[in-house]
Amino acid sequence: MFPAIQAVDAPLKSVVATKSIRPPALNAPRPPPKASSAPAPRPSAPSRPEFSPPTPHASVSSADDLASALSHGTSNQAALVNAPDSASLADAVSHAPSRLTRPAGHDPFFFRKASIPILLTFAVVPFCGAVLLTTSGEDNALPDLFPPWAPLALLAISAVCLALAALNMLAMRNVK
Repeated sequence: MFPAIQAVDAPLKSVVATKSIRPPALNAPRPPPKASSAPAPRPSAPSRPEFSPPTPHASVSSADDLASALSHGTSNQAALVNAPDSASLADAVSHAPSRLTRPAGHDPFFFRKASIPILLTFAVVPFCGAVLLTTSGEDNALPDLFPPWAPLALLAISAVCLALAALNMLAMRNVK
């Protein structure tokens, strides 16, 4: 019924000349690297200015005294002896900004405004899942996959998210 299978004589091709994408064997010698046609890189001049030590007559603030006393590993007694007086601390505090500045386009109620649609979505989706689980027919396999308390848990999650969304909407009603 079927013809007999016969061997076919085919000429063998040499695979030595073709490039292989296989990695070399572990013990195989590595081929020498190819010479690059790019010119050799030249070292560039330093771009940053040289560091110059401070002059000896420069004034050192009390904060620098305290930092140097703590950084050299001296004891706390030495740090307390060299501690700045209260007048210089009061002067430093008076120049500190009184409160943090915010960027010009910063909206302090951005999170509340952005969370309203998210909470509404988290209220609708579990509600629809609970309705689907309770109203699907007897021939549907979906209610068999979940425990009997799953629709009640989904309705509770839906109610909590809806209440949080409603509270955020009421809070944002009077905000300009």
